[in-house]
Amino acid sequence: AGEDCGEGRSKPCPDPYLRALALLGASAERSVAGVAAGMPVVAIASESREAKVVAAGASMIATDYRDAKLWAALDADAVA
Repeated sequence: AGEDCGEGRSKPCPDPYLRALALLGASAERSVAGVAAGMPVVAIASESREAKVVAAGASMIATDYRDAKLWAALDADAVA
């Protein structure tokens, strides 16, 4: 949340994502959120918003959580 970014900082600060990673013992390479934290981001967006989310730094765009591209990428990552 914005209040987790510290005094004088606002979204999109990476602090909440980085803190969550630290608490979970996870790595940015295995996460799916946080462009500002240097993490890959999957955007769930319609075609009309595609250019906007790409400009914001999305690594991949899925139309919804059932999108075959999303699940193929997750399966490929699990095998890697």
